[in-house]
Amino acid sequence: MVRFADGVTLIHEPWIKPFFRCNIWHVRGRDRDLLVDTCLGHFSLREHVALVKERPLVCVASHTHFDHIGCHHEFGERCVHSAEAAIQVDPRNEWTLANRYATDAMFDRFPEGWSADRYRIRPVPAHRLLAERDVIDLGDRRFEVVHTPRHSPGGIGLIEQATGVFLSGDIVYNGPLIHDAYHPIPTSMP
Repeated sequence: MVRFADGVTLIHEPWIKPFFRCNIWHVRGRDRDLLVDTCLGHFSLREHVALVKERPLVCVASHTHFDHIGCHHEFGERCVHSAEAAIQVDPRNEWTLANRYATDAMFDRFPEGWSADRYRIRPVPAHRLLAERDVIDLGDRRFEVVHTPRHSPGGIGLIEQATGVFLSGDIVYNGPLIHDAYHPIPTSMP
């Protein structure tokens, strides 16, 4: 974990090579905390990261690629952009891009029980569907939704106007941008 100013913490999942890491953002609020993205789920965030279970928390998916929603099922209040709500409910590997990217090549060291062939995201519905300019209110902090549909149809970032803090998924980060991961929205649900 890397703690920044203003109650913002960056969490990285273990054993993942840096290029494949998901940035998991935790923000401390007065009334509740914010968690943006939850990694690919090869370990339990709630079991291994005390920070995410200390207080009430709202969990937001920056987008529904497999490496960002793997532990969403561990949290009670989940949010996702409306354009990707169907994927979170039915996270098929072809819709989350796990079929292309969830491979052994992601790891420095294999976690116990890892199998790329058996890897699946647990389906969970969102409790709140997000759209451009919606606000996530933590009591003393307010994050506004910015729709960023280039990397995925329902990709979002969250900006705190008062401080300029911007939390994003795969649209802003250190390293080369993956620009060919865009996927279509499922047209029908089972």
